[in-house]
Amino acid sequence: MMISKINIYKASSLSSLSVMGEDAAAFLNSQFSADLRQPHPGLCAYGLWLDAKGKVQADSWVLCRDAETYEILSLGTEAAILKEKLEKHIIADDVVIELMNGLSLLMLQGEGAEKFVDELLGEVPEKEGFIETEETLCFLGRSSRGANYNFFYRDNLAANAAFGQLEAAGAEAIDWGQIELSRIAAGIPAIPQELGVSDLPGEAGLVGVEVCTTKGCFLGQESILRMHNLGRARRGLYAVSGEGSTPSIPSPLVVAGDKRQPGELRSAYVTASGWVGVAMLKLDRLEADIECEGQRIKVGHAMGSS
Repeated sequence: MMISKINIYKASSLSSLSVMGEDAAAFLNSQFSADLRQPHPGLCAYGLWLDAKGKVQADSWVLCRDAETYEILSLGTEAAILKEKLEKHIIADDVVIELMNGLSLLMLQGEGAEKFVDELLGEVPEKEGFIETEETLCFLGRSSRGANYNFFYRDNLAANAAFGQLEAAGAEAIDWGQIELSRIAAGIPAIPQELGVSDLPGEAGLVGVEVCTTKGCFLGQESILRMHNLGRARRGLYAVSGEGSTPSIPSPLVVAGDKRQPGELRSAYVTASGWVGVAMLKLDRLEADIECEGQRIKVGHAMGSS
């Protein structure tokens, strides 16, 4: 089968967490920002892990295998670090968290991705679901505006074989920089690199689905609801660009003749005409002549607005 208009990216040596126990569902719902009140086998929920002040610590997908068995997958935070964070909140809960090493990831994106996944698996994952076979599990990714899917393999040899078959059939291998550029174009923030421990989800438009406002109490809820119901963020995460050399990360942003710092550049990736990145900016400075390391930058779309 020849395929076209599909980009593929492969990463190895990833980890996940297995969360098991009679109280696993209630424990995860009390810690995770997305709604896990009615988990069911096949559920795949994307959300955030916050601290008590509502600041962003990490993100992940939580997959439900059965009422007492869950798997946590994160691309931005090492599973061992997330395990340590979660275990601090286990008091008298019947919950066991185990580290699972040796995962490989294939990311597919492009116009032909949905058709290929349908032909390969016989169906495509629902928006908040996953499909699992003997070799892999698949769910919707967060790397582009169009169709994109994550395939996780327990066996790296199987992942290599799948990658080779895709490439031989006409898929184009791309690097991580290209993945990041498509993500930024889609308005999807990287966590915790671009939205992290000093930031609130509302500063990147992530309150509503990724952070549920209607479920029961969860860690950081009070601060989140206060901003959501009563206030407006003073800062926001924005795509930015420049035509000079790629700045160092992180870099402070400045306005000539003004001592007030308008924000911070959190990421930057090379393009044909310069670079594109993401910055946390004060909303009252968006119209100012903002510079980074001596070069003028252009402010684009708000992240989370697509």
